[in-house]
Amino acid sequence: MNSMIICSIVLFIMIVFGIIDYKNEIHDIEKNQNVISKFLDAAVSLINKCDSGESADKEYFEIMSDYKQADRILRVHCDHPSPYHVAYNISRNDLDSLYKTVSTLNQEVVSTLAEFDLDRNELAKQRWNVFNYFFRGVGFILRFVFGYPIKMIKPSFDFESRGWNTFCVIIGLIGSLASILSIII
Repeated sequence: MNSMIICSIVLFIMIVFGIIDYKNEIHDIEKNQNVISKFLDAAVSLINKCDSGESADKEYFEIMSDYKQADRILRVHCDHPSPYHVAYNISRNDLDSLYKTVSTLNQEVVSTLAEFDLDRNELAKQRWNVFNYFFRGVGFILRFVFGYPIKMIKPSFDFESRGWNTFCVIIGLIGSLASILSIII
């Protein structure tokens, strides 16, 4: 088989994996936005139902089942996120503290949603950049190959870190140069 065809196939595969990684990142942003919005809506609805004297069992169970996930998402953008405090105040049946905590939660959710919108806008700027898809594809393949052993050695490893991205770029550049040299030689 001609080396030009092999390089084209590998390049195509890398770009396809890069597109998949791009779509996954956009989907994750939208999913995180939905989770924290839903949690805030449940907290506000709980307060409104408590004020009117209605039964708020649905909101109670929704908050108690989702507060850890909302806390994990907000923790990236806020120093001390409020979902845990909301659940704590609900479990203590402390409505005065709950009002203050939900007010703080509202501010945190609004600022986090704005940060997610900025992230999505940055991703939208990269939509037609083929080189971005190539390097995302390289990172995707490397994470697939080395992800499990790295997580076994260091479970808290961040695949969005600067060191990992530099490693992916270096491997991508070496692979690109090797492909060019194989076509020339």
